[in-house]
Amino acid sequence: MKYYKAAVSVCFFTMLYLTTGSIELFKAGGAQTATYDAIASSTHPLDYIKPLWTGFSLILIIIGLTSSKFKISINRTDKWIATLSAFIIVSALWSVDPGASIKTAFALLLIAALTKLYLQVNNTSKAYKSLLNFFITLELASLILFTLLPSYGAAYGTTDVAQGIFTQKNGLGNFSLLAYTFFIASPVKISNIKKYSGVILSITLILLSQSTTAIIGLLISTTCFILLSSGASLRQLLRYRKVIVYSSAVTIAVPLILSAILPAFPILGKDATFTGRVFIWNFITGKIFENPLIGHGAGQFRSTFVNAGTEFIKNVGFQVGSTHNGLLDLVYSLGIVGLILYFPVLKFLSPQAESKSGLLLGIIFAMSFFITNSLESLLLSFNIWFAFLIVTINLMLPHNSKNFLAPHKHENHTAKKSNFFV
Repeated sequence: MKYYKAAVSVCFFTMLYLTTGSIELFKAGGAQTATYDAIASSTHPLDYIKPLWTGFSLILIIIGLTSSKFKISINRTDKWIATLSAFIIVSALWSVDPGASIKTAFALLLIAALTKLYLQVNNTSKAYKSLLNFFITLELASLILFTLLPSYGAAYGTTDVAQGIFTQKNGLGNFSLLAYTFFIASPVKISNIKKYSGVILSITLILLSQSTTAIIGLLISTTCFILLSSGASLRQLLRYRKVIVYSSAVTIAVPLILSAILPAFPILGKDATFTGRVFIWNFITGKIFENPLIGHGAGQFRSTFVNAGTEFIKNVGFQVGSTHNGLLDLVYSLGIVGLILYFPVLKFLSPQAESKSGLLLGIIFAMSFFITNSLESLLLSFNIWFAFLIVTINLMLPHNSKNFLAPHKHENHTAKKSNFFV
């Protein structure tokens, strides 16, 4: 049992690392100019890590499902991810690249299964602390690379913009925003040294990355956390939790609206083309209307517009690797049907909770998640934000959350000051 638990933990954190995409930086031998697509066509020893991880993970999952020592039950989140994955597999029937759709569905199922298994064999509170250690490890590695080995850790052609162990500055900024969210909204009691170190490190890397998305997310999530943690009681949060989470989901469309009605409006020193993203959005919107109900299939953007991107280049004028907006990416991939199937995630992030700190985790994560997806495409793919969406949802399930989300003896339903910002 001890060795099995250790093996599951290794596979789980290997998965989290792989979802960062940072392995591409080391395959390339340093910072590169664009999307690292050329590297995918060449072979590299690091290419064997993902298939080895996949095979080993499948063996562990099968053991966990068939062993009498574990009581793994199917819950609503499992049914949700299974339904969504099933539709993605079906979408292969009308996809340009059916293999990409099937790989996407398989990746989502693997993330969900491995996350469930990891939390099943580990104490939930200790598991959360291990997640914080994961954040600190990768952030420290990023800071070291940026400081001591800028050919890897600095964005290509710069010396003052950090990308750390990631392939671009936004990767570092968004990862640090995710880490920041888990530190400030932690429902687990950790030492002040660890909490303050994690928060300061995350803020530092967000600023060093100069990522507009991450900076906006940092400002909004901090403001909301201060207001909700110090000015609202548990009873009030329970009453308005769905309104808050559902409203945060609307932020994913804000850049699309701003770019349409205020094309010259400055945002953090940039106009509302959002570094050229508006041209991508206009092109993808036209493609959405070609098949609005069921979309074009998951994982099709690269197959259609990167490997054979003449139409994209002709209309947009430059090459990118994604739609750079989670909502457009979801609707382009799976249409209105996919959007409806994805909708329950809002309910999973705003459940009934016995603890104010536990409810805050879901609310603050939801805000950061949707803000990030307003300028990136991370709702539905093998990436670190989707992985932690599944982690967060599972942490908030009653059989997991009771291990650390139960109220302390001194906690009541009256408003009180946050113990973090005082």
